[in-house]
Amino acid sequence: MKKYRFIYIILSLFLSLPACIDEYHPAGMEQTGGFLVVDGMITDGESVFKLSYSSGIDDLSGGVTIIGNASLYVETGKGERIEGRRRDSVYIEQDARSNNPLATTDRMEQGIYTVPTGALDPGEEYRLHISVDGEEYESSFLKPLSTPEIDSLSVSKKGRGEPVVLSVTSHGSGEQSAYYRWSFLETWELKAELVLWGYFPSGMRNDLPSNLVWFGSLTEQRPDNFYYCWGRDTSKTIITATSENMAENLIYQYPLVTIPCNNEKLSILYNLEVCQTAIRKEAYDYFSNMQTNVEQSGSIFSPIPGEINGNIRCLTDPGRPVIGFVEVTSAKRKDIFIPENGLYYEPSDDFHGYYQDPCSLRNDPAVLPFSDNYPTVAKECWDCRYKYHSAKNRPPSWPTDHY
Repeated sequence: MKKYRFIYIILSLFLSLPACIDEYHPAGMEQTGGFLVVDGMITDGESVFKLSYSSGIDDLSGGVTIIGNASLYVETGKGERIEGRRRDSVYIEQDARSNNPLATTDRMEQGIYTVPTGALDPGEEYRLHISVDGEEYESSFLKPLSTPEIDSLSVSKKGRGEPVVLSVTSHGSGEQSAYYRWSFLETWELKAELVLWGYFPSGMRNDLPSNLVWFGSLTEQRPDNFYYCWGRDTSKTIITATSENMAENLIYQYPLVTIPCNNEKLSILYNLEVCQTAIRKEAYDYFSNMQTNVEQSGSIFSPIPGEINGNIRCLTDPGRPVIGFVEVTSAKRKDIFIPENGLYYEPSDDFHGYYQDPCSLRNDPAVLPFSDNYPTVAKECWDCRYKYHSAKNRPPSWPTDHY
């Protein structure tokens, strides 16, 4: 049997999942890639898994291969199966890169699978079974852990110019696990510098310049405006902690998110939704070692000793490594809103190489290029979709009246 000495992991850039799942992507082995990467856990309600294949370190793309042809199910100790399904979520998003500001594009989440596990029986065992490309995989049978509620989410800032820190506090009983893992979903509202008041596509009016835009006050909030946008982001690191050496099972104001005070996430309204799960010591050791190796190496690739294993095995090829640890646990969620109230957000004076804010020059014909007496400005000034992770995708329950 071939013995693999090292596993290499890589942190991913972006994935938006509304469940307790992080976005670390182990990316290859010492000599080759193509090993199954399982990200997710069996939880109450709906269990969500992301499946991919790792890349070898000689793969210059440095990415992972999303798996879209797998089948999976959760099996109970009694032999009952809860079938999963692939989630092909297609959503429409306005395309900021098009020459036409009204253009849209279709986007699809891939490699995501869900299982309607419902309420987990505390006395029952559960495991995940995966079939893909002729190989069969399964995780270890585990009984569900009981996760304590999140007591509070708090926000703090030490002083002017200091970052904003969001922290979690939770406590459990002596019978509950002393090991915790968190993931989170960030959502924020932001706006463009200018309001797009009108638009004439090229050729629509012969007496106007091509692709003319002009600006005014926002007197009518049309859903297709380019002024208000919403951004989303998810946790990119493995966040774990333990109260093992504490007098009680208490996690107090553990920092989850740090945001620079000049980040536009804080400019209007920011929301953080946190998912907390109790995990076993074996899972804690597995995730902690992976994250520690990444942090200490100073590189996106970091060696992990081969004896640090997850709890997933390949049934058809027992010597084939599998990356991931499928925990069985309940999940608790809590969220917090941070409005712009002058306490946390400090707008930046950095105009990215300009002496003045380029979006404030639109009314000065001496410095702003004109076309047939019509002012022109960069698209970034009036299209909020150019901002980080932004789109016209207002959450249905968002508490402001902006669209």
